[in-house]
Amino acid sequence: MDLTPADAGADARWFQTMSWQGGGLAIAEMAEVGPGQYLSDKAIPVTGRGKALVRLHRGGEMMAAPVYFPADPEIGEPEIPAEARTVPMTGERELLLRETTDGGGLIAPVVYGLFVAVLVGWAAAFVLAARRLSAPRDPVRADVTV
Repeated sequence: MDLTPADAGADARWFQTMSWQGGGLAIAEMAEVGPGQYLSDKAIPVTGRGKALVRLHRGGEMMAAPVYFPADPEIGEPEIPAEARTVPMTGERELLLRETTDGGGLIAPVVYGLFVAVLVGWAAAFVLAARRLSAPRDPVRADVTV
């Protein structure tokens, strides 16, 4: 694989190929074999139902380029064949979460609302418990005959 610019993989936190969903997870590290030229340290599957991509993490950037993605008619995505081509690296999130949709838009506010309600309930319980523990107690009164 050729990387342009040639030093784009220098000082990367990770530079690897990854295949998943085709019967397991396979990760192979990329090793520089020449200026801007890299090979993976092992083969990864690029057929069937699995997906494969090249990932590069350097600094605050997490980029990826697709190697192979099967067609997914349920979401209207065509196959990305495993063939020689030049592709730009983009944010890996779009590739890793290709199947996600915007959804109905109602579930997120409901879940966040429940989370806030639980958090407020927990905080209120903590405050009540702290008040009870720190409240002054009535002194014990007793009569003593001597």
